[in-house]
Amino acid sequence: MKFLAAVATAAAVAVAAPAAAATTFQLDTDPSNTFVIVTSNPASCIFGSCALGATLATPFPAFSLNVGESRTFDFARLTVSSGFGVASATLDAQIGFVLPAAGPASTGGSASYVRAGGLFTPGVLGGSLTWDTPTQQITAANGHRFTVSFGNLSGAQFGSNVAVPVTITLDAVPEPAAWALMIVGFGAIGGAARAARRSGDRAIAAA
Repeated sequence: MKFLAAVATAAAVAVAAPAAAATTFQLDTDPSNTFVIVTSNPASCIFGSCALGATLATPFPAFSLNVGESRTFDFARLTVSSGFGVASATLDAQIGFVLPAAGPASTGGSASYVRAGGLFTPGVLGGSLTWDTPTQQITAANGHRFTVSFGNLSGAQFGSNVAVPVTITLDAVPEPAAWALMIVGFGAIGGAARAARRSGDRAIAAA
């Protein structure tokens, strides 16, 4: 009975605890902390170079998330120069954070693509972009956890400009009241076990 009463009390405290405040996200625009770098491989291309280039999709939005919420935004824009041919490239990307105070999310990637259209604009572009580590969980200095997901791309389109999306999701972490519930529960289990052992010892002694 004491065990059940302790758990019920801790549960009531957890339910009564106020919800955590929303977490504000602001990306770092310093080019040493947030960037996308493209290294083009030799291309089989005529009437041009079919070279892949990338720029950051600034200005980045500032936003706030509650636990379980997500926000998707354009992180970078890829462009392919004129030409008719097949090419590939490697990419290195990193996102730094001003808010919350946290380490960066970084990954490499590879792209392969075909551009048709020669000197004509917009032309037709098809291919894929695959990130090495597309999903990463980061723990901020304040203990909040969030997931950064770099979007893989595949398909074909008219035009030679492609947006690279990133999704940030605020993950759940145990609230202080939840920790209190678990601690009290473990203590109550230990107390109940000790009481049971003492009761059994007394029963044996009486026999």
